[in-house]
This record gives sequence, structure tokens and C-alpha cells, in this order.
Amino acid sequence: MAFDSLAPQPPMNPNAEAYSAEALRLSREAARTTRCVLDLAYGGDPAQMLDLYLPADAPTGEGARGLPVLMLMHGGGWTHGHKEWMGLNAPPLVAAPAIVASVSYRLMPAHPYPAALDDCIAAAAWLHANAMRWGGSRRLFVGGHSAGGQLATLVALRRDLRAAAGLPDDAVRACFAVSTTFNRRMVNPELVPYEPAPADPYAVHPDSPLAHAGDARVPFFIVWGGREHERLGITGRKMVAALEAVGTPVEHAVYPEHDHFTIHLDQCRAENPWVQRVRRWLAGGVV
Repeated sequence: MAFDSLAPQPPMNPNAEAYSAEALRLSREAARTTRCVLDLAYGGDPAQMLDLYLPADAPTGEGARGLPVLMLMHGGGWTHGHKEWMGLNAPPLVAAPAIVASVSYRLMPAHPYPAALDDCIAAAAWLHANAMRWGGSRRLFVGGHSAGGQLATLVALRRDLRAAAGLPDDAVRACFAVSTTFNRRMVNPELVPYEPAPADPYAVHPDSPLAHAGDARVPFFIVWGGREHERLGITGRKMVAALEAVGTPVEHAVYPEHDHFTIHLDQCRAENPWVQRVRRWLAGGVV
């Protein structure tokens, strides 16, 4: 299994390490109990891989309507993380029914931005072309946690990049961003010396989702926890306002009991309010 051969990564802070261990435990259990196909290559780099989680009876063959496909990206601050963190989302979501694709991508500093975004665009193009082999449709939803939510948002917003990858304009149907900073990144130059921090930590970076909000054409569901760093609420509200200003349908929620890590870990439960809302969006096809 993919979980037994994860590439080593530098140590993180203790809270992030604890989150990683629990996300891997829950995702390993999801892979054990859910129909899945692991380590499918969407590109030539070892990091350009994805896992598919499938309903037990996904439709296949000529004339099958096909299931919505939800492409999820992991967090980790652009420098850490594994696609195996996101498998925990699969069991309650494949019951929608839907197909869940967990995507890995190249990480900084070895692969500077926009390598991660380029990979996610490539993964979306691969899924659009290939998901039908497993009963999926061309209805592609994108989502992610933390840095993965920022990547998902950019996949949803950057119609120019999608077009360059051969994706039709309507390939992405909606975006689900969890605990996402919608600015490019709040960089601490002492920890990440390859990119200097701006004088104004909330200045909008030209590559950020906030800079491209005016290009939105699909609905968004944006959530964060009540026990997160204040930047999540600040940029989250700015993103909601920016989307509303251009008439984009957007819903948002704050889950007061959750911090940056528990908000994702709790999504393994069918009763989780984010899971219930996303399942309704997937089942409804959101247009």
C-alpha cells in the first residue's frame, strides 16, 4: 500500500506531527474499508500521483451516467504533506455517491511555486479524461485543506490555466475550501528564507486567490474553525466578500469548536456538517 512507502519529509511542529499521524491512521483505515485504486500517475514525477476512492457499485460501461468526482488536495504549507492525509474524507463522501480523488503534488522549496498549482491543473485534466474508466463523469469538483484549499481555489479560478491544459471552461463545477489562507502565503522569512515576507502581511499577492476572485464562475463553500489563527478568518471573509462582489454563489461557515487540524480530521464522520453539506452539493450536481 502507498502508506508503507511515503517519502520522508523534514520534521514539523508537534501539533502538525500529531495531525499527520492521525490523518494517516484514519486514511489507512479508509483505504482498508473502501474500494480504492492507489498511486495512479498523472505525470512523470514521483510526486505526481493520485488515489481514487470509489463506491462499491460505481456505474461503468456504455451509457452509464457517471458519478461526480471530487478532487482533494492536502495541506502542509506547500512544503509538507501527503495525498494519504486526505483519504479519511472518502468513506462518507463516496456514499453520496461520488468518486474521491486525493492528489499529491510537488513541494517547495525543491519545486518553487507554481509547480504545485501546475500539478493540480494537470491532475484535474487527467481526471477529466480518465475518471470515466472507474464510473466517474466529467463533473469535477475541487477542494482541499489549508494549502490544499488554496490550490483548489486557484484550480477553480484560473480558467486560463485550465484552458491551456485542455480542460473545457465548465469542467469544474464547485470548490470546497477548508481552513484556507486566500492570500498567496503569510511567509515567515526566518523559516522560509527563499521568499521574503511583504511589509504588509495582508497585502494581496498577485498569485493569490484574492487577486483572481473576479474570474470566479463556479460556486464556493468556504469554512474555517473558530480556534484557528486570525488570518484564516480575515482572509476567509475577504474572499467571501470578493466572490459576492462579482455575483458568484458562495456559502461559508465557521465551526467554533475546531482548530486548524481537528476541522479536517472530523471530516471522517458522516455526521460532520461539512460532509453533509458537500454531499448535498455533489448529489445535486451544482450548476
